[in-house]
Amino acid sequence: MMTLEFKSFIANKKNLIVCGLIVVVIAMFNTNFKREFQYQITLDSLEKDIGRLEIELKNNPKDMAFQAFNQKQLAIIKAEKNAFVNKDYQTYWEKKIEQVGNISEDFKE
Repeated sequence: MMTLEFKSFIANKKNLIVCGLIVVVIAMFNTNFKREFQYQITLDSLEKDIGRLEIELKNNPKDMAFQAFNQKQLAIIKAEKNAFVNKDYQTYWEKKIEQVGNISEDFKE
């Protein structure tokens, strides 16, 4: 009985087209939602990094090497956030690479 109803439902081309469109809309919504969610997570992470560095700069005013490193990191992360917000992803990744290079240079010394 159930298979007969299902076969007649699928046999109707209108129903098949409508179901197909519903699946496509759901897939598009899901992809867009994931993209926006990832965007917000990245933006929140950048804002947390900026806040953390600003607090560290206030708490350790006497350690000049630490201050110089954190100020350089803060400038890079702010530029990274600005590029990300403006959807300039090439600059965003260039700043990300610069930040990692800055950290690795500091550990060499």
